[in-house]
Amino acid sequence: MTRAQAQELYAFSGKEPRYNIVANKHKHIMTIDELIERLEEAKEEMSGHAEVRFASQPSWPFEYSITEVHQMSKKERKETAIEGMREDGLSEEEITENLEDYSLDYEEDVVYLEEGGQIGYLPDDAREMIGW
Repeated sequence: MTRAQAQELYAFSGKEPRYNIVANKHKHIMTIDELIERLEEAKEEMSGHAEVRFASQPSWPFEYSITEVHQMSKKERKETAIEGMREDGLSEEEITENLEDYSLDYEEDVVYLEEGGQIGYLPDDAREMIGW
């Protein structure tokens, strides 16, 4: 399956392939160093015992706990994408073509913060601070 075929197939379903390796185009993506720096600043102002939460969905804001930190290397991301394509029945030739055609998201190592659970609605003061 070529990239164009995959896009056409998944455009109909409204989903991207689970091995989607197209780069995310956010205006800024935070790095580990930036996150550590911000957390160290927060620790200095508050304490090391302050809870870390995640705010989501500006139009219907909620707050979530974070329970785990996971890391995935470039190599692991590529292997996962290849495995997914094989499970979807793509030939080795199609896999190679997809890897060449896609703007590869596995060009970077990534750290994932795992959602623990929804705590509730995001408080108004937090919404204002974030700018929502």
